[in-house]
Amino acid sequence: MTTSAWGADTSPCWCDRGRRRIEDRLAEILWRFQELSVKKRQKDAEAAEAERLHRERERRELELSIRRDEHGKLVKELERQAGAWLRAKLLRWYLGSLRDVTGVERVQGTLGQEKIDFLLWAERYVDQLDPLHPLRRVPEMMPPEGYSYGRDLELEEQLARFLGRDWHKCFKVSEHTPQASTAGELD
Repeated sequence: MTTSAWGADTSPCWCDRGRRRIEDRLAEILWRFQELSVKKRQKDAEAAEAERLHRERERRELELSIRRDEHGKLVKELERQAGAWLRAKLLRWYLGSLRDVTGVERVQGTLGQEKIDFLLWAERYVDQLDPLHPLRRVPEMMPPEGYSYGRDLELEEQLARFLGRDWHKCFKVSEHTPQASTAGELD
């Protein structure tokens, strides 16, 4: 005896045996075939349901991944805006302190060959930097089209400059005030 697909012990084949003829076993054989058919349909239905659940889980995971990417883009934009705002706020704070320390409304500087009011220029730059300020951006103060930090070193240099690592290279404001210098220029 062997075990059949439906789990019952049975002969490997149906045939006449001794006193039992196959014709006498037809009802049992048909019943076994029906049982096998029902079990196969159940297994097929379970496999189809498992496949449907798998596809549904993959669809939900893809949807979730897409939504996370969409949220990620918004988070990056929010952080970019907050970073620009924070930088503008810090620079405004510095410019206010610069005015307090110098006691002057103008600090002369040069832009190329042109003499400019450094404080006025700085305020315009900061206003453009601030995403909450209504001033439109001026192309000459913007980085060139397609500009990006090509190397980590450039970003590191800007961050170091912004965090004051190069403090020893910047001019002393007290040396450029009317009280300390008659020219009052930024070199």
